Amino acid sequence: NVGVHSLGLCRNFRQVIAVEPNPVVYERLKRTITFNGIKNIDLQPYALGSSEGKVMFKLPSRGNLGTGRVVDEVAQNNVVSVPLAAGDTLVSRYSDPLVAVKIDVEGLEISVLEGLKNSLDAFRPLIAIEVLSANKSYAQLLNAALPNGYVFYMIEKINKRNVQLREGFMDGDLFACPIEKQNILKPIIVR
Repeated sequence: NVGVHSLGLCRNFRQVIAVEPNPVVYERLKRTITFNGIKNIDLQPYALGSSEGKVMFKLPSRGNLGTGRVVDEVAQNNVVSVPLAAGDTLVSRYSDPLVAVKIDVEGLEISVLEGLKNSLDAFRPLIAIEVLSANKSYAQLLNAALPNGYVFYMIEKINKRNVQLREGFMDGDLFACPIEKQNILKPIIVR
C-alpha cells in the first residue's frame, strides 16, 4: 500500500490525483514519485468525505499500511489529525474531466461518494470500489449514493494481469459503470 494503483495508472492517464490521508504512506509515495521523475501524479494529503475539515485517522499498528482508517474516538492509540476534503472540491481544481475513480476507504465509501456527487453527475466516471463487508442494504446505500444509471460488477481476478467482471454485488472489489459506457467493458464482462 504505497500507491501501487496510482503508479500503475499514471502510464495510462494524463493526470492522476492520488489522495492519501496516512502520513507514512503519503511520504513513501511522495518519495517514489520524485525518485521516478513522475510528473502526472498530483499527490494530496487528505481523507475524503462529504464535507471539509479535520478527522482523526488511526494509523495501522504494523504490517499492512492500508488498514489505517478514519475513526470517531480520539482516545485510541496511533491516532493523528488529518485534513478532510470533499472530492468535488479536489476535482474542481483540475481542467481535465474525471474519467475514473478508485475508492479504498475502509468502510466510508458512502461518504466519499456523497462528496463526489457533483463530479459523478457531471463526468459519469468508471468507479472501482473496495468493499470490506457488504449486504443487500449496503448495496442499496451504495447504489443510492451514485447517480442514476450505474451498474455494479464484481471484479474477479483471473491472474495477476487479467480480471473479468460479473454483474452483481458482494464483498470485495466492485466496479460501477455508467450504462452508457458499458460497451468499453464488453470484452471482460461474463454472464
